[in-house]
Amino acid sequence: MEEHGPSRWALKTQIQFASRLLSCALAAGLLAGKRDPREAVTPHVPDDALAYLLHLLRTVRFQGSLVTNPYLASIGIAGADLADRLRTLPSIELRRAGDVHELEWRYPDLSSWARGEVAS
Repeated sequence: MEEHGPSRWALKTQIQFASRLLSCALAAGLLAGKRDPREAVTPHVPDDALAYLLHLLRTVRFQGSLVTNPYLASIGIAGADLADRLRTLPSIELRRAGDVHELEWRYPDLSSWARGEVAS
């Protein structure tokens, strides 16, 4: 807090702010345990949120591929973890042959996916 917070903050204010940030991170599932040093963890992403993200990424340009990209890596889903998670999603099917990945989509776009998921 001393390094990144405003220089006008007293030590007591810095400690209170840092404590509240840690509490929020713990409540959000970003930290494990209540004793320092706390371990940073990747929160579980629900299936609906993962399906939404994958449908959204179909229209976004980024470096990498749909199965190896910084967005999925940032939520801790990559490689074998992604393949395992995709098996649970009814709207997306992953086929793999060596290093070649093919996704089959139940819906043609994000809007169709949203309408279809709300209707079911």
